[in-house]
Amino acid sequence: MIQKSVPSKGNYKKIAHTIFQQISHIDKAVIFLNGPVGAGKTTFAQTLVEFYGCNKIQSSSFAIVTTIPGTRNIIHCDFYRYFPNEEFWDCEILPLLGNQYLLLIEWGHPNAFLHDASHFCFNITAMTDGSRSVRFTEIITD
Repeated sequence: MIQKSVPSKGNYKKIAHTIFQQISHIDKAVIFLNGPVGAGKTTFAQTLVEFYGCNKIQSSSFAIVTTIPGTRNIIHCDFYRYFPNEEFWDCEILPLLGNQYLLLIEWGHPNAFLHDASHFCFNITAMTDGSRSVRFTEIITD
């Protein structure tokens, strides 16, 4: 588990690097990105995927699902306006995954687990002084 405070500028480089070191050896990883609008979920995701050799990602707010080319399949989902049903998962998400993937899900609920994947939660809270409090934990599934 990682629990840190981030200055108001939202420099996630050290936290993203620490998380990358913890998960880069995992072939199939799902990270649920949780926090209020504007807290920095997409900014954190952009910083994390740089360690995978990817260019910066854009907010998926209009596309719902974005694939990012890199050393593995990286899929960024933004479910702010849409919560996927089983058919959406089967038709839109699962075909994108492959043998190695990092699936980043904004506004997702950690109840959509994928078989044989490691699941994590990245929770971010905007503090009254403008800083951010972040917590990264593994979700143990049965």
